[in-house]
Amino acid sequence: MNGSIQACRIATSGRVVHGLRAVAIGARVAAFSAVVLASSLARPLTNDEPKPVAAPAGARIDSKIWEAASAAIDEAKIQTLVDTLASDDMNGRYFRSEDGWRAARYIAGQFEAAGWKGAGDDEGGFFQHVEEPKRSGGDWKRKRPGRPPSNPNLEKKQPVVKPSPNVVAMRRGSGDAHILLTAHYDHLEPATSGDDRIFNGADDNAAGVAALIALARAVTAAEISLDTTILLIAFTGEEYGLVGSSYYVEHPRLPLESALCIINADMISRGEPKLLYVEGGRQFPALARAAKRANERPGVELDLHFDEHPRWLYMSDQRPFVFRSVPALYLGVDFHPDTHRVTDEASRILPGLVVRTTRLLLATAIELDGLDPSATRPPR
Repeated sequence: MNGSIQACRIATSGRVVHGLRAVAIGARVAAFSAVVLASSLARPLTNDEPKPVAAPAGARIDSKIWEAASAAIDEAKIQTLVDTLASDDMNGRYFRSEDGWRAARYIAGQFEAAGWKGAGDDEGGFFQHVEEPKRSGGDWKRKRPGRPPSNPNLEKKQPVVKPSPNVVAMRRGSGDAHILLTAHYDHLEPATSGDDRIFNGADDNAAGVAALIALARAVTAAEISLDTTILLIAFTGEEYGLVGSSYYVEHPRLPLESALCIINADMISRGEPKLLYVEGGRQFPALARAAKRANERPGVELDLHFDEHPRWLYMSDQRPFVFRSVPALYLGVDFHPDTHRVTDEASRILPGLVVRTTRLLLATAIELDGLDPSATRPPR
């Protein structure tokens, strides 16, 4: 997760959770957040909220189809995916390195093997090539806990590598609307010293990408067909200023006006076995209702905590979409002692939590299927 707000040790149920995340948030973000939060607090989520006028077409996904899809998402497959993405061979998946490109090729191959079509820049390709914006004063850089100071000579010793791409896969629906299910795949460049120099980023965010791949496989295995087009996007450069998602909103593969929402999974594999935080429900109540219905499906049944960390909605790849009026949900766990440290390794994840979160992503997309984009946008 890319922090726009500093998160100092958070006390939760008598345990102190470490994980210092900081990046200076600009006046524009602060002002926007204040307006959104003020309006949402004045309009609490209740059963009196107006309901969407159309019944979700996802009701066609009966218990038999859901059972097949749910069974296709299992712990062993999730663990294998995270083991690969968070392996030492991936070397931290830094987005301006050959390691980032290696990770992108692996993800694209997994989407293709699952039977999904590429929706990148080239016809049938999965890569959306990203241009990194020029920044002044390092305003997007942030200090990462547990990481030694950067070596100013490190970049001089390595060839300059273009930013790795966003990886975009599509399952075309019969209607005009689409939904974006996303996660970032990059993590941090290696440390310059120490016995262990690799920031494996298993929870942050190999687990989120594993969920997208597992979801793609499940949709194919269960032959799920929706009216809504599904875009799966593995974003690049999240750790260094939301590079991939910021580029995407300027160059969307489908019009943002036709997006029902973005649901972004960033850090979904640590903490308690069924605990997941969901941000954005207060601002976008139609999405919260859909997620709550989705959570009732067999095999999901998470302990969902809505809107307990409002600022998290502006701390990852969903933020550029919110600024473009695309409704958003953020899914994640709390900060933990391995956040942005070399100890965030695949052996420490909870694959069962990733399984349930993957099913929640899919079930929420099903619940929203058939709606017009206007149904997910709050009244002005």
